[in-house]
Amino acid sequence: MANTYMQRFCGYSREEDDILKGRKGANVAFNVITIISWVLLSVFLCAQPWLSNWANNKWGGHHNKRTLYNITNYSVNITKNPVSYGLCTVPAADYVCTDGSNFTELALKYRPDHLFACGCGEGILGEGLCPRTSYGHTLSDFVSTTPALGAMIGLATFPLIGARRLIITIIKTNDTRIGICRLMYASLNCFQVTFIFWGICSVCVFEAAHALLTVAFLGSFMVFALTVMYALHQHKVEQNNDFCTRLKDFEPEQYVIAVGAFISFVAIVLGSIPRILLMLGTMTGSPKFPDLNNGGIGSYAFWAGEAFGLSIFFGLYPLVLLTNIWQEEATLSTGMGDKFEHIDDEELESDTARGRRLSRDDTLMSEYEDESE
Repeated sequence: MANTYMQRFCGYSREEDDILKGRKGANVAFNVITIISWVLLSVFLCAQPWLSNWANNKWGGHHNKRTLYNITNYSVNITKNPVSYGLCTVPAADYVCTDGSNFTELALKYRPDHLFACGCGEGILGEGLCPRTSYGHTLSDFVSTTPALGAMIGLATFPLIGARRLIITIIKTNDTRIGICRLMYASLNCFQVTFIFWGICSVCVFEAAHALLTVAFLGSFMVFALTVMYALHQHKVEQNNDFCTRLKDFEPEQYVIAVGAFISFVAIVLGSIPRILLMLGTMTGSPKFPDLNNGGIGSYAFWAGEAFGLSIFFGLYPLVLLTNIWQEEATLSTGMGDKFEHIDDEELESDTARGRRLSRDDTLMSEYEDESE
């Protein structure tokens, strides 16, 4: 029973050769880590306002103790002195809420034991009681702290590697043209490079560079999403000789990729509306275009677009993999280069025989060299 389960879900059985187990085991490890990372990343991104308020209200006044070592010739004197400030150090009266809220009133209500705001880079996550950016709450503000930025970059690592593997599948299964392939790789490369520098150039330290890199990595992401959708559309046009592509014409794998790319693209575009309206108002010198930063749900529009759009984007590889496992066209041991196809018994036997033959040849060669010496 256990052996049958392993063959069905993980794609290999205990009787297979160690070489084959190693290759498939590596795929299992990568796929499991990627799925878990994406789930945790999505929860982290989409729950940032609540995580920020809960963590900062609970630990914003935490006083760390500094350990001092006074070393003399014959003794070591250790003292631990608590600092006089907490993790959040900006007096409530000095903090400016861009949505018009009074931070002192918010602090008295939600943080009565520590009437301080979390300045840029302070706290567990960035301040969440009210926005500090003109167009509302942003992903950049929430991840301006070391723990939050580390969580985002770290949890995004494996899903980003999966996105590169996903490109291989898209190209192989859709006979993608060389120009589209280059644009797909170029946009993803641009996203990854600017994403790295976006994390380095914190909004607290390099504000102008961070703003430019935000536009760059979101823009390259949108180009990538549009390119993926066009590649799928073009493949169906050439396959059906019909310019009108319908979702029902797609295979489940293609459906997930197309819908995921479309939803993430729309989320990013809608989320950018407050910033666009603010820029239009600034350029025209007239507040004809409200930026939605009114203290209500509109203050979360820009953050929501970033968080939801990136959650879907980072989830393309795990979602495609899980879809194909559900369709019984893949297992956890499937690599993206396999195009989600099962390795049949003949291939298993061939790989196993090849591994045993190579091992036998190495043994014979080693014996021959010993005899020659």
